[in-house]
Amino acid sequence: MPQLVVLTFDDSINDLNQRLYTSMFHPIRRNPNGCPISSTFYVSHEWTDYGHVQNMYSDGHEIASHSISHSFGEQFSKKKWLKEMAGQREILAAYGGVNIEDIRGMRAPFLAIGGNNMFSMLYDANFTYDSSMPIYENRPPSFPYTLDYKIFHDCMIPPCPNKAFPGLWEIPLVMWNDHKDGRCSMADACSNPLMRRVYI
Repeated sequence: MPQLVVLTFDDSINDLNQRLYTSMFHPIRRNPNGCPISSTFYVSHEWTDYGHVQNMYSDGHEIASHSISHSFGEQFSKKKWLKEMAGQREILAAYGGVNIEDIRGMRAPFLAIGGNNMFSMLYDANFTYDSSMPIYENRPPSFPYTLDYKIFHDCMIPPCPNKAFPGLWEIPLVMWNDHKDGRCSMADACSNPLMRRVYI
């Protein structure tokens, strides 16, 4: 079975995490095919150093929208979603030097999606994809899918869309089994064994 591994990071890019990213994406680290390792950064506005965003983009990483205010969006209107996500896309282009046509995706803060309002905004604002919906079932894991039809899986964090948005893609967050047999959609939410010091 083919496998997709998508490496993503959420929130601000600044001096507090830049050294970690520089170490993780050091040119000596490569994919098995010899290509450099790259990631998608879902960038929110607050505390972001847009000089670092420009550097990450120049290094070949994807930059995507993660909102201006980093607020829970379950109750946002379509207009509020537009201000938050398309607004952050414009800020990333203006201050981060990211080509606006390259900002194709978004992730809702706290994975708190906004149902039809959010997905309608994505469709109308010409985003290509969202990556905010966890999927509990991971055997087999779900692949990215289009919203040409209604979603096929259980909605874990409502409100979920209940209609189709043709041409819009969802890159779901397939939940992991953590160290204590819990389920988590992001690594920092997993229960892990105590870590020994790791030198990169």
